[in-house]
Amino acid sequence: MAAVSSFIRWGLILPLIVVAFAVAYRLQQPLTASENEKPVTYCYKSIRTHDPDQAEAQCFTVTDGVFTAVGPSDADHTTVDGHVIPGLWDGHGHLLQYGEFLHSVDLFAAQSLEEVRTRIKSYISENPGAGSKDNWVRGVGWDQTFFGRMPTATQSSATYTLCSTVSTSTVQSVKLFADGALGSWGSALLDPYSDHPWTSGSLLINASALTDVTQRWAADGYQVNIHAIGDLANRNAVDALEAALVQQCLNEATAQGISPSTPGQSPHDSQDQIGARAACQSRHRFRIEHAQIIHPDDQKRILSLGIIPSIQPTHATSDMKYAQSRLGKDRTSSSAYRMRSLLPARPVLGSDFPSHTGRGTEDSPDGWYTDEALSLDEAMWGFTGAPAYGAFLDGRAGVIREGALADWVVLDQPIESYGIEELRTLRVKETWVAGKRVYIRFDDD
Repeated sequence: MAAVSSFIRWGLILPLIVVAFAVAYRLQQPLTASENEKPVTYCYKSIRTHDPDQAEAQCFTVTDGVFTAVGPSDADHTTVDGHVIPGLWDGHGHLLQYGEFLHSVDLFAAQSLEEVRTRIKSYISENPGAGSKDNWVRGVGWDQTFFGRMPTATQSSATYTLCSTVSTSTVQSVKLFADGALGSWGSALLDPYSDHPWTSGSLLINASALTDVTQRWAADGYQVNIHAIGDLANRNAVDALEAALVQQCLNEATAQGISPSTPGQSPHDSQDQIGARAACQSRHRFRIEHAQIIHPDDQKRILSLGIIPSIQPTHATSDMKYAQSRLGKDRTSSSAYRMRSLLPARPVLGSDFPSHTGRGTEDSPDGWYTDEALSLDEAMWGFTGAPAYGAFLDGRAGVIREGALADWVVLDQPIESYGIEELRTLRVKETWVAGKRVYIRFDDD
């Protein structure tokens, strides 16, 4: 079980370096390379395609940023010493915030408020001008569980102020927020917290308002993504997305002049109704971001409706020191950090970088609630085909096949050849986006 538990973290190590280059490039470039480029053939020791019709290959040809041929070895071309996987897509991360992290005080693993102050002082001394009116000092990564309590303003020196600015943008999707975080007792639960029985957390928007705004965004053609961590927030999110699906499916059917089957939840739904509901969701691809604590009844609804869970496995390891205290053993084991349970819904996986270790509490190699762990193939799919599907790019991204975007990563060894504890030694040799090499590791790196 220890080995299985860590497979879900395989994707959490690779995307950081890949996404940093690949997504940054995507933000500045079109989805395909410039037109009228000559075809170029590349051959490697092995190519993992993720194409069910051709799982393995040795060569592929790229034209204008797209794979135009994929096949066996070619005697006319030199075989490169490397092993290829499709380009990785991080299903959830904060690029702008990560950039801000690089210019912030690193407070990860700080053991006390005094250590926090010491790190702030060191940062100011090493960065002239920091801490001024025009150059505020920001700190990221502090964990109140190390302090034994939630810090308050009166416990910190008035000399320092931690500030935060988050910038977001979207094209085809919108993200709504239903609740807060588990660590601060801010995620909205159906029942009170086990360690704070006087509170059940808090909603950032009530259920009816969430449903209303979800339906309005959906009606305007947007893919709706709802941040939901607690089981109450997730229930409200499922209710809102279901209502939006009902509205959109009926509107689409009416526009086509047909008599629609209402896609509501019922134990007596016909196969036609179930099929219509799945087809409608496949057109809209509504998502729940985090999908962290979900009542078993709502897990069934997510699977039935086909709502996409966008999961960050790292949250299980970042929360494991206090999650069971917050939720209790029964709620944790039945509702929290569902990955395998939601696998039929094709969950999108994201690192929510920076990422965490996949080891258990107290650095144990045994993992944590390993029944929900994914295999290597499932984890790889979560960072390739699943994000592509979630972004309406299925068949065009996260796969090496004719007609797909020519994105790939070159590794030093086949990824499946690494043992769990050896994975940190994996070397990304090159990253290619739209047929262009955007990263190369030199021998002395």
